[in-house]
Amino acid sequence: MKVRDIILTNSGDTSSFNSLVNRGFILHHFPMIEISHREIRPFSLDKYDFYVFTSKNGVDSFFNAPFIKVQYEKKISTICLGEKTAKKIREFGVFPTFISNSNYSNDLFKELSEKGFLGKKKVLLVQGDLASDYLLNNLKNICSVDRVNSYSTYIQENLNIDLNNIIKNNNSISIFSSPSSFEGFAKFYDMSKTNIVSIGKTTTNYIKSKGGNPIITSKNQNFESLSEEIINYFNLDKINI
Repeated sequence: MKVRDIILTNSGDTSSFNSLVNRGFILHHFPMIEISHREIRPFSLDKYDFYVFTSKNGVDSFFNAPFIKVQYEKKISTICLGEKTAKKIREFGVFPTFISNSNYSNDLFKELSEKGFLGKKKVLLVQGDLASDYLLNNLKNICSVDRVNSYSTYIQENLNIDLNNIIKNNNSISIFSSPSSFEGFAKFYDMSKTNIVSIGKTTTNYIKSKGGNPIITSKNQNFESLSEEIINYFNLDKINI
């Protein structure tokens, strides 16, 4: 298969894929999901000892809540799932107390259990409405924890003719960064006519459960690393430019 087109299905920024453009690929951005901030019932930040964030969307929606903005003078202790989440939280002037080494929830829980500093502490887990209950249920074993869903994820419910035509050309790579983004894609498009690439094991497992077969599962859960893996996988003589 001659590969030229890169289909991005994430809802956020696409600049992390610039290295692909520099190598002759054409980027097409067709978000399969939409993120919407949710209203959070106001409370004092002093209520919790630690705040756990598992995504950039969670950070953004939480710190943009009006009642949070007026409490900026209060220092809070934050725990971040991976460096991407930590980078986002620093944009709000907050220095993370702890950053997990990986981007997987089970690894974060394992690290927190081994560190042992959450014992008898009150913790707020900030996530999206589609996040699993894995962290909530496991953190209950080592601390007092509540969960707040600071954002909602809405899956695309319409076929895009332009995207469908690109896929029919049979020369594309489609990149998925979450199970929900693949769910939106699989409803309307023929997955057999595009090379599927996944950001990590969780997304890959979901894709396989739906009959897909990713050619690449990123070793590091970030777009820059994934771009390099694509470049290494598809040699220049395979790119139709």
